[in-house]
Amino acid sequence: IDHLEQELSKLDLDGYKLVAEEIERQGIQGINFRVLTGKSEHVSHGHHGDIHRGYQEICTLIGKSDLGAGIKARALSIFQRLGEAEAKVHGCSLESVHFHEVGAIDSIVDIVGACVGFEYLGVEHFYSGPLNLGGGTVTFSHGTWPVPAPATAELVTSFPTLVGTIQGELTTPTGAAVVT
Repeated sequence: IDHLEQELSKLDLDGYKLVAEEIERQGIQGINFRVLTGKSEHVSHGHHGDIHRGYQEICTLIGKSDLGAGIKARALSIFQRLGEAEAKVHGCSLESVHFHEVGAIDSIVDIVGACVGFEYLGVEHFYSGPLNLGGGTVTFSHGTWPVPAPATAELVTSFPTLVGTIQGELTTPTGAAVVT
């Protein structure tokens, strides 16, 4: 976590805190890792004083940081996939995509943090069983939608998935972009 905090501090980004706690669930030891943000960072179209970040702004934030070239390249490619999916769903260009949940501080930390972890652990390839998308509905800044959310569905189009086995959102657009 020290390495992760040190690397993430290279982004010109504040308003978040990383928390890692040892926990036990049903007799299994683990670490519960969370990204805490001040107030709710769900980004809408700039209403209610929400923090609003466009695709280009996120690319600039990552690009001008002192993060390693490999971390930057991977994070930018994940944001590009996510941006393209959002653009298709919203019928707009990649450049004009307003990141909703995605432009939020926690999503930037999630994606860049994941890339920091991959580099740190030497991860080069991913192998995955079918992605469990969940089922039912999810409520977020655009209202209540069926699971998977439209951007998630777009991102997993050519990947094997499971739907409806568990109610609730198990794969978010951010998670789908990282895995795919």
